[in-house]
Amino acid sequence: MKKMVFVAALAIAVSGCNQKAAEEDTKPAAEAAPAPEKTVTAADVIDHFKKQGLPISDITVYTAENDPNKLLGRPNQYVAKANFFDTRHPADEANNTVEIFASEESAKARRDYVEAVTKDMPMLVQYQFLAGNILIRLDKAVTPAESEEYRKALDAFAG
Repeated sequence: MKKMVFVAALAIAVSGCNQKAAEEDTKPAAEAAPAPEKTVTAADVIDHFKKQGLPISDITVYTAENDPNKLLGRPNQYVAKANFFDTRHPADEANNTVEIFASEESAKARRDYVEAVTKDMPMLVQYQFLAGNILIRLDKAVTPAESEEYRKALDAFAG
């Protein structure tokens, strides 16, 4: 009798394992191993803007060595930065920036800092748009309608 109970229990266990293995075989490969996330760069954002038809030229991608603010890669600062010009404005007028941060909190802190510094200085006023850990800053030479184009393109990029 004990032998029959053992054989029945073994049969149930094996059948359960086979069913579980069969279920795992039918799972799509994407569920089995999630793909690693791609690190977004400032150049990726600008490339997206260009694909959206925004008139961009003179792109400068910064490194820790050539960042004029000496903030790139420093604690709680941006981890990627690029400047670009909008061709609807003279090159000396509309210097715009994309900054990527390690966290959304760091991006918000940067936005808040820039707003605090520039709010009482009309010559330094900028449009700023935040999407997650991406901050874009647009020169005041950009019109409100043009800035809205950038905001929509950023929202589409951030999805």
